[in-house]
Amino acid sequence: MEVYATMLPAFEKLWEDVGDKVKFGPRVFKVTSTPFTVIVMEDLKPTGYRMKECNAGLSQQDCETVLEKLAKFHAASVVYHEQNGPYPDDFKDGMFSEGLIAEFEQYYAPLFDSYLQALEELRYPAQIIEALKPMRGKIYSKTSQLFKLDPTKFNVLNHGDVWINNIQFNDHDLLLLDYQISFYGSPSFDLLYFIINSASLDVRTEKFDHLIDHYHRHLVKGMQKLNAKTVIPSLQELHADIHAHGFLVCVTSMEGLAMMLAMPDLELDMDLLGSMEPAGVEFRRKLFTNARFVKMIEKLMPFMW
Repeated sequence: MEVYATMLPAFEKLWEDVGDKVKFGPRVFKVTSTPFTVIVMEDLKPTGYRMKECNAGLSQQDCETVLEKLAKFHAASVVYHEQNGPYPDDFKDGMFSEGLIAEFEQYYAPLFDSYLQALEELRYPAQIIEALKPMRGKIYSKTSQLFKLDPTKFNVLNHGDVWINNIQFNDHDLLLLDYQISFYGSPSFDLLYFIINSASLDVRTEKFDHLIDHYHRHLVKGMQKLNAKTVIPSLQELHADIHAHGFLVCVTSMEGLAMMLAMPDLELDMDLLGSMEPAGVEFRRKLFTNARFVKMIEKLMPFMW
């Protein structure tokens, strides 16, 4: 709630102060936490905002536009940190939290087993399978450790869940939705999570470096315009940071991306996704034999390795 009530208005004000009108999300009219958490926000339909079709993924041009908005969001978050000090503890963890390791390792174990089995049946090289096997039971903990805050590195407020269904476009702008798991840390999370989950098949891998370059140019431009004092990472440093966090690509390919590609052919069931029961095994078999998943992994596996 604090993102909607405090951060977004403050970030937008930073841009307004340098002469740019930037809107990061829908307007929030009321936020209450008692007796229930309720956020009353702007209806975007009358202003022409719509979601894009998730199965096809976003075009290069759409990806560039999202990354431009994300760069402005990240730049503003850096300046906000400079002016207001550290973000509250609520922004310490995002999707991957060390406090949830035991619960989520149990969920990821059968998912990972089915993923490996699918790769074996698709006849991927043994060295890839053998390299992945030791990660069983460590998927969530490894990813949590990867994105643990390193205060010596360049950090931003990550949106935390930027994918195609959390973005709405109109003819001249886009807005990001669902800031519930925003966290302060490496920008590599937002970049990897967005591009891998949301870009179209060819754009995801063949234009990956171009998209990172595009983001970096707009990050530099934004931080300079906002008069940020924080040292801006070089393009090479950003690529190195993304490479260091690259295991997220594996995690997203077997969960979020696989589920997105399965829609609407497969009715998604989160309970079955991590279930050890026969119904769960069969659900994951359908997930990983889906033609769109098979085509995606053919492109993504060489990219990961």
